[in-house]
Amino acid sequence: MKYPAILAIAMMLPSAAFAQTIAPQDEEQEVFTVVYDSIRSQIEARPEMRRSLVSRFVDADTTLTNPELAIVYYGQSMTPGYDPDLKYQDVDDAIAAGDVSLAMTLADEALRRNPVSLPMLFNLYGLCSISEAPALKARCQPLQSRILMLCDMIAESGMGISPEMPWCVISEADMNEYLTKYMQIQRELDRTDKGDEKAVKVRLNGLDQDVILYFDLMLANQARKALK
Repeated sequence: MKYPAILAIAMMLPSAAFAQTIAPQDEEQEVFTVVYDSIRSQIEARPEMRRSLVSRFVDADTTLTNPELAIVYYGQSMTPGYDPDLKYQDVDDAIAAGDVSLAMTLADEALRRNPVSLPMLFNLYGLCSISEAPALKARCQPLQSRILMLCDMIAESGMGISPEMPWCVISEADMNEYLTKYMQIQRELDRTDKGDEKAVKVRLNGLDQDVILYFDLMLANQARKALK
């Protein structure tokens, strides 16, 4: 995971200098900017296009580009009835009870409804990884690919170290999984809301100073309002 090391450098540099330091502008550099209105327009104009991209994502097609993954991931928040605060208590209860079979069935059902749910992807990956059944073990790699595609894309949606360059997510639950399981923070110290952004103070492994990370939750807030 590259970000703890990058953040160590970031703490010593102004934002502009930091961006230049880790992102030299050469001919091979691909600039990835998330534009919500553009994603929405593309989906409204060609809904079958997103369905095709989602199908490729579910099949763990690692040739998907960041702009395509953005349509898959951020587009989920634009689907009718999307609830950024949806809890998967039945999955948690099945895991707590040690009923792995039920937990996997429920997680699969949840992912059919929301194929980009990071909590469910991580849960299902964990359940498959502890199974001794070859068929379930074989599911680990595709699930891992889906997780990494999403988390890597989120990581490149911003720098995360300033309010001007937040990481973009569609739910606080996804943000939590990104922090704890992808970034593997040591611990969270505080979090505050700043409009559509959330600032999270964390301690990272290998760093002596606390770091504030920024996330854009505009799409989550919009989806929440649409449900009312």
